[in-house]
Amino acid sequence: MPGLVAAGPHGATPPAPLNPSGRRNERRQRMSDQLIRPRFRLGFLTHVQGRGDPATTYRNAQELFVVADELGFDVGWVAQHHAPLGGGGLPSPWTFLSHAAARTKRIRLSTAITVLPLENPVRLAEDVSVVDLLSGGRWRSESAAAAASSSTRPSAATSPASAS
Repeated sequence: MPGLVAAGPHGATPPAPLNPSGRRNERRQRMSDQLIRPRFRLGFLTHVQGRGDPATTYRNAQELFVVADELGFDVGWVAQHHAPLGGGGLPSPWTFLSHAAARTKRIRLSTAITVLPLENPVRLAEDVSVVDLLSGGRWRSESAAAAASSSTRPSAATSPASAS
């Protein structure tokens, strides 16, 4: 019957409003339903850590994104770390996320940490833009300013002086 409203756990759900053509606006109805019934979201964070071969560590972390996408996770975050001995080994999350974008279909891609004082602003904007385009708009922004810590200071293993 026209005009009936379905009752949900939070009371009556109003019908979708009419758009200019006289039809119900389904998008507005979905948005209204989401306000009434919040959606459960699930994500994960990886620091891209591993022992041994860095290529294997990166492949394993990429596989994590693929499996999470297949299982219906909403978002995957990576943390940028410039010193492998300081908690992770991913100095360039944008390259990593562009590869993840090519291997996944719907999971959102994000950085949990981007150390902004160490980034060239133009290069960062370009890298983020490319990841967003390659992923079909699945990139999400997370960033932080950082004080000098073990994750931003070069270690003896990564210092140019130790290469000689």
